[in-house]
Amino acid sequence: MSSNPNAKHSQMAPLSRAVRAYIAPVGRPSGPIVAYDPAAEAQFDLDAPPSSWLDLGWVENFQRTAATKYEALRNGPLGNITVQYRSQPEARVEFDLPSWGKLQMALAGGTGTLNALATQPMTGLRGSGGDALPASPLQSGSTVSSLVLTNDQLGLFQVGDLVAVLRDLGLDVGGLMTVAAPGAAAARAAFESVGRLADQLGLEERSMGMTDDLEAAVAAGTTMVRVGRALFGDRPPRDAG
Repeated sequence: MSSNPNAKHSQMAPLSRAVRAYIAPVGRPSGPIVAYDPAAEAQFDLDAPPSSWLDLGWVENFQRTAATKYEALRNGPLGNITVQYRSQPEARVEFDLPSWGKLQMALAGGTGTLNALATQPMTGLRGSGGDALPASPLQSGSTVSSLVLTNDQLGLFQVGDLVAVLRDLGLDVGGLMTVAAPGAAAARAAFESVGRLADQLGLEERSMGMTDDLEAAVAAGTTMVRVGRALFGDRPPRDAG
């Protein structure tokens, strides 16, 4: 078997390039940052990173830019270079998280609170915007698509505040839902109020109206109604036993 030393070999370009990112949150006030160097400490299991490391999944548009500056230390009458040193260590890493929003990152990082986009009443105006309302702890069962709060906690938020928070966390808020108090006048007022609020927030869907107040809901522009009793009749009474 012979080969031609003058033959040219072409390098095959990779079909695809994928980067998987991991991050270890560090509390700067509590201690120094400890770097993990997989080249020196061996690679960890990609599906089971060591404690404190979070798997961010596959990322896109990964870029690493080095801006470290090197200087030369000269010595002697001829100014010979004796050593080089880094005068300004600097590097920047950028990438896009295609499937992660702020809420996913917050929950993965162990957050237990939800902050309202509002300030305390009677707070003096200043550059920082005032004192924020206390954060409300999330209840067990919260996920990336459902935040669980108690009734008392919900009373601290206006509907517009919640929609703003959820949108800022990257969730798609489709509309509003309400169940009106008994009585035609109360139902009409509630549905008209929800309709105006949905218009102000730019929400298309408004789920309001049941069998007893269907007409008022339709007049107010409902897009979803719950009329099981009108279709199937009253529910049978529950067995007391």
